[in-house]
Amino acid sequence: TAAEANALTRQFFQSAGVTALGTTNSATQVQFNPQTGALTVRGTTNDLRLIEQALGKLHPSPPGKP
Repeated sequence: TAAEANALTRQFFQSAGVTALGTTNSATQVQFNPQTGALTVRGTTNDLRLIEQALGKLHPSPPGKP
């Protein structure tokens, strides 16, 4: 379900060091739409950096690409 997909998404990013996810009035929020595969992220600069690093580990750039 969408709720389960979002719970797993938050859990993944929390394991990557994004600590404020799931708290009330958090500046950092992620939402995953399992039907479209779209990930929507809003957060602090530090949390966005951690999220970007975590995503890079899941889907690294090919050699020679930034």
